[in-house]
Amino acid sequence: MSAREQQQAQPPPAAPPEAGELDAGNRYEAVVPHWFYCKVTDSRERWVPFSTQDSERLEEAHGSGRDKEDLVVPTSGGRYDVHLKKRQRVAVYWEEEVSEVRRCTWFYKGDKDNKYIPYSETFSKELEVIHAFPGSVHLAEKHLGFSLSNTGPDVPNSIWGDWHHSHA
Repeated sequence: MSAREQQQAQPPPAAPPEAGELDAGNRYEAVVPHWFYCKVTDSRERWVPFSTQDSERLEEAHGSGRDKEDLVVPTSGGRYDVHLKKRQRVAVYWEEEVSEVRRCTWFYKGDKDNKYIPYSETFSKELEVIHAFPGSVHLAEKHLGFSLSNTGPDVPNSIWGDWHHSHA
């Protein structure tokens, strides 16, 4: 069968669902976190993503429930250790400033920022709860002090919303 005949034999692609159809069957699904560390250079903070492999390893350790103890996860080929309970990244073989580590799902971008910055884990959890229960958004806006429906610089973005982390 020729390529053209094969193409004609295939059923046409399904039409995209109508907006109402999406709401009926969809359930809220939490975003998959990615782990970042803070690199400070010339007194400027820059949040750097861990590799996909390291982030998955950190998430697995976090999900084990053992992060209440001082669980240490090697990263960057064993050059750095992440102390999960303390949320710190420590160089193994040389002296270097300890870096803060965050499990990230929500980000913001200020007026003067050219990169997205992760919210604290506590605030991200609050935002996740708000988006899990859409009816509570108006109450959350009152509690948080800004609108979740605007698109200004202070509005949070989920990792899968306006910003997609490219897994390196």
